[in-house]
Amino acid sequence: MPSKKTSNERTEQIHIRVTPEEKKEIEDRAKKSGKTVARYLVGLSTTRHIVNPSRLCQLIFQIKRAGVNINEIVTVANTNKFTNAEMIARVEQQEKEIQKLLQKILDELYDTEEHSIEKLEEILEGLNKKIDRQTQKIEKLERKINPN
Repeated sequence: MPSKKTSNERTEQIHIRVTPEEKKEIEDRAKKSGKTVARYLVGLSTTRHIVNPSRLCQLIFQIKRAGVNINEIVTVANTNKFTNAEMIARVEQQEKEIQKLLQKILDELYDTEEHSIEKLEEILEGLNKKIDRQTQKIEKLERKINPN
């Protein structure tokens, strides 16, 4: 009686061409990991999330922009030699949001859903808008305190 094949049995093949140097590198890495070449390559291809570097660069740029906005808030406060609990709380809140955002980026790097990066971009854009609004409020406050 023939046995039924389970989903764990490998019956399919994929053929690729590599240079002799690439083959040696793959074999060496597989050996170092304690796996066969097949298990090593399957493990790499099924557990890694491919990240688009240009999109990642855009996200990093947006985080830097948020950091610059926070720095501007702090600079206004330092220039005027004036801070209050509300200003400090706003900066701290923005720092916490950026930390959460950085954690989300790390989470996204290992996520397999392609649409997750778009969601992160939307979050970043919302954060930038919040920071811009807070910067405008502080600038208005600055103008009231120092009308010169």
